[in-house]
Amino acid sequence: MVLPVVPADGPYGPGSHAPLHDGSMPEGHPIKGNADSGLYHRPDSRSYGATIAEVWFDSVESAEAAGFRLAVRSHPTAPEADA
Repeated sequence: MVLPVVPADGPYGPGSHAPLHDGSMPEGHPIKGNADSGLYHRPDSRSYGATIAEVWFDSVESAEAAGFRLAVRSHPTAPEADA
């Protein structure tokens, strides 16, 4: 039996994970990323429930390292939203 080769990193580097076949969150990856916009949503986002993740991240740091930015309008407590 030949097992598939699984990359050490996810689709957007360390801490990222491709969506599961059923669309649910991969264990330990609560940050939703939108590849088209380059924005990420934390679980406290007003848009979290409506956002369909195109990539999942294990942390804000992993999302930002992959070049994603916080969706500020959905996170009113973000420092950028206060500016």
